[in-house]
Amino acid sequence: MECISDVEAERLVLARIDTHLSWAAWESSRRQLKLPVHLKRMQRLQQSLLASLVPQSLPLHSGRGAFFPLLEFLPRVIGYELQLGRLPNPLPPLSLKVSFDGRRLRDHSNIVWLASFIESTDVQSPDAQYTFALVDMREPELAGSPVWTEMDLDAAIAHLRAYTLPIGNQEVDIQPLLCADWKAASYVGGFAPPNAGPEALICGWCSIDKAALQLFHLQERLFERMPVDLLRTVRELPSLPVWRFRYDPMHATNRLLDNYLRLLQCLSHDREIKQILRRICDTWGDDGALCPQETRKFFQNLMDDEVVDLFIADQHQLQLQRPDAAPEAVTVHEIARRTMRACRTYWEFTRLRDTSDAQIAQLVQARNHLLAASHALHVPLAPPRTI
Repeated sequence: MECISDVEAERLVLARIDTHLSWAAWESSRRQLKLPVHLKRMQRLQQSLLASLVPQSLPLHSGRGAFFPLLEFLPRVIGYELQLGRLPNPLPPLSLKVSFDGRRLRDHSNIVWLASFIESTDVQSPDAQYTFALVDMREPELAGSPVWTEMDLDAAIAHLRAYTLPIGNQEVDIQPLLCADWKAASYVGGFAPPNAGPEALICGWCSIDKAALQLFHLQERLFERMPVDLLRTVRELPSLPVWRFRYDPMHATNRLLDNYLRLLQCLSHDREIKQILRRICDTWGDDGALCPQETRKFFQNLMDDEVVDLFIADQHQLQLQRPDAAPEAVTVHEIARRTMRACRTYWEFTRLRDTSDAQIAQLVQARNHLLAASHALHVPLAPPRTI
């Protein structure tokens, strides 16, 4: 087998990590490309992770791995994107997405932290995001882990929110947001995963526990139990407000949409709703539920409008609770419209990089519409995905 230098081998190992492929998939690709790298040599190199692979990285002591200080890492990434012509020059204000997720490396479940400025059509596109930290640890260990302090990530985020970052001869405004799937986010955000006990807080913005959520339809004063706290911050990164935390778009809101479609089925048009949904999910309405890709198709194909149109003739009225006003009489058609619009608002919010006060207000209104509909129909609500 052809001999290659350690530098070339390390470069290929890093390329393998950035593809997010399994070893089996990487080996298949390597054989097709006829890359002259021995598998066991690459595995040995990868075992020390980024600490030995990249001289500029810093070793982590709270877990086996390494990281780049974010404020030193970002100018390099932005400079590279400028060279590729994927960012305009001069640079406008930029939105930085910091995401973290599990990666299967050297037969262990590791956590990888990524930074991206370019929004790709493929959410996990390797050429649009850059690894700046990798550590051998499981997702539950993220809660209260010293790795957050060791990486000094909160201080970096606080700096970016308060100051510009020098890039060459420019001063660039960079606003960070955090993105993760629900399970990983629950360990970091300071609230419990959906399968937690009844006393656990299950919403990113609301001071509401699971038991109260399951019983709220019995309460007369619905919104007194569910205040929205826009001042809440991310537990492990207190410089970041919770409204700058996003649930991963690949997993976003499909359960919420699924539950409210079933709620509308309880009103009427059960067969027609099922027919609409089975165009994208063959088993919906029986044992099947929407997956994230099917939720995306639902909204992209405007199926929410089709569902609402089924209720145009339903003018029967129900009393809906409101946070700061007397109850209002609303038709079933209007309940269907508000419910589907609210689900779309949640779905769209997960994809927003920049967030205005108006958009936050829209999300709070969507949350209130969902609560009020479930309350009026005496149906418990599944945990709302506000991040």
